[in-house]
Amino acid sequence: MSRSDAVEVFAEAAQWFGGLVLGLHIDQLDGPALGEWNLRELVAHGARALVTTADYLRPEPPSETEVHDENPVTTAGGYFLSLHDNASLNREVAERGKAEAQRLGDDLLAEVATTVERVTKTVRQAPERAVFETRFGTVGFSTYLCTRTVELVVHGIDVADAAGVAADVPTRPASTTLAVLAELARQRGDVVPVVAALSGRRPLPEQFGLFS
Repeated sequence: MSRSDAVEVFAEAAQWFGGLVLGLHIDQLDGPALGEWNLRELVAHGARALVTTADYLRPEPPSETEVHDENPVTTAGGYFLSLHDNASLNREVAERGKAEAQRLGDDLLAEVATTVERVTKTVRQAPERAVFETRFGTVGFSTYLCTRTVELVVHGIDVADAAGVAADVPTRPASTTLAVLAELARQRGDVVPVVAALSGRRPLPEQFGLFS
């Protein structure tokens, strides 16, 4: 995926996620959503895919770091693989979603809409040498945008399910998400159960999940 494609696919995913959120009603936000999160906390967590994109952006890589970004989809799968089975990270993520939801309160829906526009503009204006300096290290520009697209799509579907509305994922973000998940399945050694399930041969093992 080219740099310009990664930007536009991310922008589509962000606009779609923002549209889902703006369609919610305030009185829905305290209802159950995903795991220990209510819908308010789920939305706040999903919006972190936007917030971190702006927070982690750097105009160029650190001088001592050589960033390789030849295949952003493959590397995006590797990014998620590096986070696998991290219990302390999972706890931090859960608590951060709750804290952010509490901080924003009833301003949450409007804040997400504003963040979509701000972050999309920031990404489109980023210099050619821009990278993302994450808590897990430097990540190439297109690679990180692919991971944020996946996060927005996955949590957008979560939001739609919790709100009882259709999750009509745009074509390009959907394709990117499927490609990243397929690569993650390969890197995890889960090709057989995933292919067997998708082809109707047998169901996935109980509690199976590529992010779990």
